[in-house]
Amino acid sequence: MNTELIHKFFAGECTPKEAHELLVWFNTPEGEKEFKEHFESFQLDAFSSQNEEVHSDRMLVQIHDRIKEQHLVKGIVEEEETPQVHLTSSSSSGFPITRIAAVITLLIAFSSIAYFLIRSDVTVVTESQNTAMLTKKAEPGQKLSIHLSDGSVAVLNSNSSITYPKEFAGDIRHIQMEGEVFFDVAQNKDKPFVVSTSKLNTTALGTSFNINARSDTHQQVSLLTGKVKVEMIQGSTTNFLVPGEEIRFENEKMAKTSFDTRTKTLWKDGIIYFDNQPLDECFKTLELWYGVTLSIEGKELSEGKMVSGRFDNDNLRNVLNSISYAHNFDYKVSEERVHITFTR
Repeated sequence: MNTELIHKFFAGECTPKEAHELLVWFNTPEGEKEFKEHFESFQLDAFSSQNEEVHSDRMLVQIHDRIKEQHLVKGIVEEEETPQVHLTSSSSSGFPITRIAAVITLLIAFSSIAYFLIRSDVTVVTESQNTAMLTKKAEPGQKLSIHLSDGSVAVLNSNSSITYPKEFAGDIRHIQMEGEVFFDVAQNKDKPFVVSTSKLNTTALGTSFNINARSDTHQQVSLLTGKVKVEMIQGSTTNFLVPGEEIRFENEKMAKTSFDTRTKTLWKDGIIYFDNQPLDECFKTLELWYGVTLSIEGKELSEGKMVSGRFDNDNLRNVLNSISYAHNFDYKVSEERVHITFTR
């Protein structure tokens, strides 16, 4: 993030659009780290000439918690109640009027909190400070179903994880994730459900969707029921999805496309489904699914080969038997290692 822009924010000189961008970015792991570094530098400069005692660490936590609780809350609620707003009304600069109003309101609130904390010794305790954070991970070869405190369910595919509060406090239900996770969200229009990956924020009220974020460069958000808003963490691009639509994030850009709702989440029911996929991608899927490591001899012979098939709760040997018969390779399984040799 641009250092000059961060300093403008602390000095109260940002435009509403710049403030909105920073507030969203501050809530990412990278943003949190850089925010703290710049904040420490800012408070040293701001108070170097003053004698008053300032509890900067506590102030930092309180301001950051406030940002985390408030950002992205109003947008999805307003869009759900008046879906047509995002299609039309905009200012001459191309930035939506309703978004500007929301950002100005948030910026004023943030500025007031910051000023009050800087100039006083009052401790503001937020609900999120008292909420324990939990991290759950599905190891390679495993699937994991987690029931959240609000009644929502998260199903983790192999080698995936989520971090979430034991109890959802504040104005949003926020979850951080890696890998691939299916969410069935309990409806609560007063408390949006926000899922963050390394690149995207997905906001929902009550819906079901699948997120694949195994890579920082290629990510997908696929909606099965309800409605969601998908935003890039760095940037102002926003998309709204209806069932059967998905966002594909590639080359730092989002594109909307359609998908087959019947097959997208078969993985959570123990079903491997290949639809004309390159053979090397299928091998990667099998590594994650069964928790094994594949070594390939004669890999050049696999180029251009595609796989289609469905395997319902099947074991590794049966899957390899089927694929090897069609694509001419031998294999040997030894505990958690599989050696594949292409014959032609």
